[in-house]
Formats: sequence, structure tokens, C-alpha cells
Amino acid sequence: MNRARRLACGAVFVVAAAARAAAQGEPHAGYVHPAGGERGTVLEIVVGGQRLDGAREVLVSGGGVTGSVIEHEKPLTPAQRSELRDKLRQLRAEGAAAKADPLLFQGRDLRAMSREELAAWREKLARDPRRPPNPQIAETVRLHVALAPDADPGPRELRLVAAAGVTNPLRFHVGTWPEVREEEPNEGAAATPLGAARPIVANGQILPGDADRFRFAGRAGESLVVAAQARELIPYLADAVPGWFQAVLTLRDGNGTELAYVDDWRFDPDPLLRCVLPADGDYVLEIRDALWRGREDFVYRITLGELPFATCAFPLGGLAGAGPSAARAECTEAASAGDVLTLAPPVTVNGRIDRPGDEDVFRFGGQAGETLVAEVEARRLGSPLDSLLWVTDVAGRELARNDDHPDLAAGLTTHQADSRLEIAVPADGDYLLHLADAQHQGSEAHAYRLRLGPPRPDFVLLATPSGINVRAGGTAAFTVHVVRRDGFAGAVDLALVDAPAGFVLSGGHVPAGRDEVRVTLSAPEAARACPVPLALEGTARIEGREVRRRAAPADDRTQAFLYRHLVPAAEFLAAVTARGPRVSFRFSPDSPVRIAPGGTAELRLPGPRRGAPGALRFVLDDPPAGITLEEVRTRRAETTLLLRAGADLEPGGEENLIVAVLLERTVTPEGGGAARTRLVPLGILPAVRLEIAAR
Repeated sequence: MNRARRLACGAVFVVAAAARAAAQGEPHAGYVHPAGGERGTVLEIVVGGQRLDGAREVLVSGGGVTGSVIEHEKPLTPAQRSELRDKLRQLRAEGAAAKADPLLFQGRDLRAMSREELAAWREKLARDPRRPPNPQIAETVRLHVALAPDADPGPRELRLVAAAGVTNPLRFHVGTWPEVREEEPNEGAAATPLGAARPIVANGQILPGDADRFRFAGRAGESLVVAAQARELIPYLADAVPGWFQAVLTLRDGNGTELAYVDDWRFDPDPLLRCVLPADGDYVLEIRDALWRGREDFVYRITLGELPFATCAFPLGGLAGAGPSAARAECTEAASAGDVLTLAPPVTVNGRIDRPGDEDVFRFGGQAGETLVAEVEARRLGSPLDSLLWVTDVAGRELARNDDHPDLAAGLTTHQADSRLEIAVPADGDYLLHLADAQHQGSEAHAYRLRLGPPRPDFVLLATPSGINVRAGGTAAFTVHVVRRDGFAGAVDLALVDAPAGFVLSGGHVPAGRDEVRVTLSAPEAARACPVPLALEGTARIEGREVRRRAAPADDRTQAFLYRHLVPAAEFLAAVTARGPRVSFRFSPDSPVRIAPGGTAELRLPGPRRGAPGALRFVLDDPPAGITLEEVRTRRAETTLLLRAGADLEPGGEENLIVAVLLERTVTPEGGGAARTRLVPLGILPAVRLEIAAR
């Protein structure tokens, strides 16, 4: 590689790194504590996160909950620790002879502070600098939150609005029962008292090596249910294994004798404990992490009392959404062991594997060349069944088998345990469909819904992230995921629905066969005080009919350093922030840019509409494979980007092309020294559709 080529590659790497750094400037919320409260009460809560400067507003979905920001606190840098230490020493040395002029630290007068405020600063200084908090939760924002007496109970989503935009959502529960918070220390006799009220909710957080204990008075014969919420509150921790707070519950009597211990509930990591108390007296409930881990985002809620509790439901309700298909009948599987139920597709069967080792068998008739789909809905509907499906002919020869079938739209179901298989019937005749539990388990709770019939092509849309932050007059990128059902492989056209004026979607086309596409959202010229709710809809042609599906908002989360999940959210919001350094090339190309394998194409940009001091740099933001930016030519009224396609690209492909713009500035260090070049991200351009043409 020649020197010029190496320099060009290095420049591209530096520019791309700067673009990624800009994208990482999103405000992030890591936890909220306590993660809920009783309606009709007023709370002070803490949100931990990152890049929360300028936090000014609290958003809680569903209505009936309002909040305001009290204080934003960031960890001290080494320089700030040294400055604070010196000024506190000066204040202590002055004593009663303190001067009247201000002794300022971070804009506050230490001489005017109360004893309590000074003690808080000393405590902050005393924290071990060798063990800094996790950067993702190092900042805290204290909030004042009021829950209206008539607020609807249940889970909500809480977000902060900061200077850089809106955060990701956190789960916050509105309850109807009395609530308490853990009190430290809570060892032995100092365990936090729960009081006499039942049911009651306890809130807390587990720090490293910590175990929280709650003391309560019980009576003989009391049928106690204790349900913990931990993983449910914060589903995935990116830098932890197994990827969430794995809570365990232990119940002991007043003498310390263990009465019950649980670490989960069926396939749910959050534990649920049921126990009949043996005698009147005091009891202690303990919660900790199974691996004795802990930090501020190991937040929990425990509900304790004689609670109504259902162990199973039958029949299960079906999943929402169905594509074009023939009407189908419903039936319930035969109850007697060994019976074979005859089905006439299309049909949906409600059944269950009611004992370990059980197997349900169904006979159906098929015609040669016919395609049939068998799909189980169980784990996605809350059943512990880990289904296993296989098809045989009447002689017992196996034709198809499936254990787990992944579903990107399954939300928080980590183990994708539902089965699906598709068969092409080889000949006219009868066939047998077998359904069992892969772990050889069974009970009245192991219910399922089994669909057997021809394919029902359909699709589900998810948009990530659930909160988009964009500068006023600028553009931001987000991803639309397409979950294809039963062989649907067609293109999907995307459009905003009833969006406020000034919001423009670019690149709103998912090519046939693609599972995701990056698109862009351009914002109005004026910033908005509050985030704007958006709706995104996809349209496709399926079996000659137009099918529309609304995109569900979600957040792309990593579990245990590796696994990725799309965590569903309630709202799809866009925050239009005040203008920062930017340059506007807003445009809407009338037709796609066409480029042949091995060839070049020009992308012409009018403008920029707004200039900036210094030279502009352009880089392709996560470009399609084989597409490179070869040259940039700028004239007064137009900028031309010369694109090159790899010779091995297949004609007929469609991609979205997104270009990042950066400002190159020359900076001379104070006090002299060599000047250096600094790259300032200005944003991205609206997505451009790129088509790979024939040679």
C-alpha cells in the first residue's frame, strides 16, 4: 500500500472514530430507586446514569405521575477532589475567623453552607477514588415525584429530558399498597421493620456483598406469598453475567432457622416464594444476589402478603396480529393418555403436557406438494413448556423436527423455547404431528396453543432506539427491524403517521429479504421543550393485498457481554435539542443513486445551506459492504461525493447510504506548541437510497 493510500485510510479511520464518538453522546439512564411508589404519595427518588447534564424534566408514561428535578450530581475528577480538599482544609483552619468573601467550589460558596451540606461534601470526598462507580451509572439526578391518588396502578416508563435529549426508559411502578424502603444497617435485630400492614411493598438496592433483611410479625397458618421484582425492573445489564440482578429470597424464623429459599419462578429469573407460616412470631426475609454481586443498579421491589396467586391458565390467549389467512377452527386436545386427535387444517389446538414424559399426538391429512406450518405458542404466553415438535408418517418415519425457533419480537423472553416447523407434504395421505416437552417436564401449567395450517405470511416492525435525539434542523439515524413470518420476503415501505410539521423520514424502504435497515429522521428548525411522540408504519403487498403494520418502539440491549435483545418500550419519542455545531445539507433526492459493480456514481448535495469556519470532512457512516467514498468535490453551491462500488457486488441489491459530516479545525495549544487538527462532528445527512445496477 503506498503512502498516500495509507494516509487516506488513516484519515477515514479518524473521521469514523469521531463520528462514533458523537453518536455515543446520548444521555443514558441506568436505574431508578426506588422503582415505584404507592399512589397518593410524594417521593424523592434517584436516577443513576451518564451524560445527564442539564436534566430538566421528568417524563412518566400513562398519566397521574408528575416529577421535577432537584439536583444533578457528577463524580469528582482528580483535579476537583484536590481543589475541594484544599478548600475544606482552608475552611477548617479559619474556624470562627472565617472571612466574609465567598469560598467557591463548583459555583457554590462553602462558607455559606450548613453543617449538613458540608458533611455531604466531605462524605463525597471520602469515597474511595480507587473504586470509581461504573461510568454508566456514575451520575445521579434526584427527583421529586408525586403520584396522584387516582393514578392507574401498574408499570410505567420513566425518562429524563437532559440537554442532549431524552434518555432510554426505566420501569417505574405505581402501587396500591403501603411501601417501605430498606434501612441500613439491617443486620440481625436491625433488620428493616415492615410493620403490620399486609400486603406491603419493600424497596431497596443491593451493593457489593450486601444482603438486605426485613423483619415482620407473622401468625400461624398465614399463607404467605413473596414476589420479587429485579430483572423485571432492569432487564439487561450490558457488563454483567448473567446479564441481570439474579435475586434470591430466604425466609427464616426468629431463631434463624431457614424455612424457604428460592432463586427463580419457573423460567422467570425473579424469585417467588410461597410458605405457610408454622407459628406466631417474628420472621426475617432476606434478599441478595445469587453471586453476591451488587452495585447501585441492583434495584428491587418485594411484595409480601396473603396475595391471590394463579399458578396456571388454560386455555392460553393467542398472540396479537395475524396476516391474510383462511378462517381457522379451535379445539381442545384429548384428555386421555395415548389418544390421537384428528385435525382438519387450518386449526388451532389448545392443549397441555400435563405430566412428565407426556406426548400429544395429532393426525392430519395432507396432499402432495402442500406446504403446512406447525407453530407452538407457549413460552411467549407465559407457559413453562419447552416445546418440541416433530412430524412422522403413519409408519413412524420422521419428516421434520424443531426444538427452539427464535423470535426477535418476543420481548423479554430470553429462552426462545417455542417450536415451529414447516413441511412440504411428500405424498397424499395421513401424517402424525407430535408435541412434547424437551426437558421431559409436564404439569397443568404446561399449556400451549398449536397452530397447524398453510403459511400465513406477515411481518412485525420494531424501531430502535425508542428515543431519538436530534439537533434542531439536523438529522439522526435509527434502525427499523422486520420480523418476517411464514415466508414473507417482500419489500416494506415505511412512513411517519401524522407527524408534526418539519419531521421528515428518509430511506424509508426495506428491500425484499432484508431484516433491518437504517433510516434517518430530520427535525424542524426550532428546538422543542418536550419530546414529540412519533408513529411509524410499514406497508407491504402480501398475497395481492396491502398490509399495514405499526412499528413498535424498542431498545437494543446487550446481555452478558454477548447476547442482544430488543426490549419493548411504550413510547416512540423524538427530542429536538437546541442547536450545537452543525451544518445543514437538508435535501430529498427524487430518485435512487444507481451504481454498477466496479463502477462509480456521484451523489450531489446542494449547499451547504449553512457554512462553518474550517474545512468540512465527509465519511460514510456504517456504509454497505463494498461501497467506498473515493473523492469529495466542493463548489460554492454544490458538493459532489464520488462513490465507488466493489467489483464483486451483486446487481439488484438495495441499500441506504448515510453520510456523516465533520468540521476540521486547527487548534494551537495555549502557551505555544505544535498546532493540531481537531474534528468536530456536525451530524449526518438524510439517508439516500442506493441501487446496485447491472454492469
